[in-house]
Amino acid sequence: MRFLLKNIILALVAFFSFVGSIQANDCPIIRQQQSYNINQKFFTIGSDFDILSGEHKLGKVIQKVFNWGKTFELLNENGQLVAKARQQVVSFGVKVDVYDCQNRVIGSLQENILKSLFKIQTVYSIMDGNGQLAGQSKKLDFFGTDITFFNASGQLNASLSRPFINWMTDKWVLVLNGNSTVDSRILFFTAAYKTSADSDRNSDSSSSSSKK
Repeated sequence: MRFLLKNIILALVAFFSFVGSIQANDCPIIRQQQSYNINQKFFTIGSDFDILSGEHKLGKVIQKVFNWGKTFELLNENGQLVAKARQQVVSFGVKVDVYDCQNRVIGSLQENILKSLFKIQTVYSIMDGNGQLAGQSKKLDFFGTDITFFNASGQLNASLSRPFINWMTDKWVLVLNGNSTVDSRILFFTAAYKTSADSDRNSDSSSSSSKK
């Protein structure tokens, strides 16, 4: 009887330790949808966005403007941290690393700029947590409005699009393929990063023109 009771106690301890470890490793989520609207806010210091499905606000992306390097946080509808993204200060090309709420690597976004005599184009690559290619975009013009990601087999993963002309703020639409191999958390950050990077380039271009 004593032996049986001891085994029951040990089993209960192991069970609750297991449940506790799962809860400790879980992060809040953005409710899964097939499509989202990612709308830039107007009165903010950095590039902040609301994530919506129809009229329902599911979360937001906020830029941490006082951090070293371009940094964003993804929060769910209750204001809980889902993930964060940080641009590497020193890297070959632009690379944005993405982490979950426990600082575990989710993946990364890489921007490769292709320059030719007549135009500048950009290709975006998304890597998974193991450093493997999860999706890559078609070439797009420097201030392109549509980013379409395909997997290594050439199948559609997801698309991000915005109007060519926006009134003061960007309004992105994210559409996910049902078999997408790209983590949607990285795609939310992709929209925010693209808007912020374009804004920086516009500012740099205006500054250069004013000095002439």
